[in-house]
Amino acid sequence: MKRAVLVLVASTACVAVLAFDSAEFHPATFKSFQRQQPAAAEGRDFVFDAATPALAVGVKYSGATRSIAAPRAAQIAMVARSLHKPEYSALYRKEIEVVEQGRSYWLPIQDEVLSELAKLLNPGQEFTVYVRYLGASLSGPDRLYLLIDFDAGPPKPLPRDTCFARQLFGIAVGRPLAPVLEGLKAKYGEPHVMRRGQENLYVFLVDLESQTYVVVGDAGEGYRDKVFSVQLTGQPGQRPAVFRTLRFGAPSSEVASVLGKPVDTVSSGEGYTRLVLAHSTCSVELKNGVFASILIADDPNYFQE
Repeated sequence: MKRAVLVLVASTACVAVLAFDSAEFHPATFKSFQRQQPAAAEGRDFVFDAATPALAVGVKYSGATRSIAAPRAAQIAMVARSLHKPEYSALYRKEIEVVEQGRSYWLPIQDEVLSELAKLLNPGQEFTVYVRYLGASLSGPDRLYLLIDFDAGPPKPLPRDTCFARQLFGIAVGRPLAPVLEGLKAKYGEPHVMRRGQENLYVFLVDLESQTYVVVGDAGEGYRDKVFSVQLTGQPGQRPAVFRTLRFGAPSSEVASVLGKPVDTVSSGEGYTRLVLAHSTCSVELKNGVFASILIADDPNYFQE
């Protein structure tokens, strides 16, 4: 699909009229993409991504449109001024609502593109939006994506990552987070809370003598009500089998026989080595050559519905 539209060109820091080419837009989900992007915070009210990443995202059209509110219009105007193209902000006066995995996103859209979209799509229809990401602001909860173009056909499914388990320590990924945390608090007390990128990590001390910890991570901005990852760390010989045939302290050869041969090994520091498994968000760590930690995570592009 090709059409002349206005897009941001990061390499020249200007706005130019180009032939739109959908091949330039990387297949993604908003959920997965946002996990990797910094959020606005006190002292940095607006985070502008000068690279303006180009994404192709499968969504559902709600049929709702609205005028862009003043704070959001101000964000677009700020970007336009930074690119020395103040007239650019006048092109975006409306935004449409799309839904991804139950979450609503409002995308600014040009009038000409909106007119064509309204002719081709019905409310509830799934399609692909081609957007450029501009950044995040404290003035509003939503990230700023500009809708550049769209494909009215059904979205192409993204490849799935695999994992050797859907649950660990009795905790399943993709499940509601609040009851999981309440159950762990009742058994082990209040957790120590940390941050890893966009994730909040809840660290529970399961057993002091063996230094066994369970770490539960949420799914990041906009999806903090779900469990995204579960990690269990322990000492050799001090904990029952993680799986029926695998205990902490097992040599790397035994780990590989149960979970498969790793495609790579990465040093994690302090004697830890992470084993990277093929096409997987899940991993294990060795300490001084033996099995010491295991992490399962949901596919960052999906949740089990």
